[in-house]
Amino acid sequence: MLVVEQPNKIELTLNNLFKDAKSDRFKIIKGLTKSIIRPMQPIDFKDVYLSISKEQGLDLVRLIKKNNLKNVVEFGTSFGISTLFLAQGVKETGGSVITTELIESKAIKAIENFERQE
Repeated sequence: MLVVEQPNKIELTLNNLFKDAKSDRFKIIKGLTKSIIRPMQPIDFKDVYLSISKEQGLDLVRLIKKNNLKNVVEFGTSFGISTLFLAQGVKETGGSVITTELIESKAIKAIENFERQE
């Protein structure tokens, strides 16, 4: 008998976010073109995920679990992809994640993504 493991809420959300992030290259180029006439600013990338890869995220989870890390601080949650990987790790160690985001619209979207996990 073949047993197929169902993805958990975090995995489902991450899959959706990675799917949505596929068009980031064009958004990054758009943001970079603004730097031709002025210095680059965080707001230039307000619609860009700027995320880690799935492999990098899984490495973070393994690192957290291997070292039994309890407290993680992240600077720049963007839409929450990296934060969700960090949360997977500390969920197993009984820890917590503190994260920040400069762009309000990104922070709001990240919070929505986190609330899907409850």
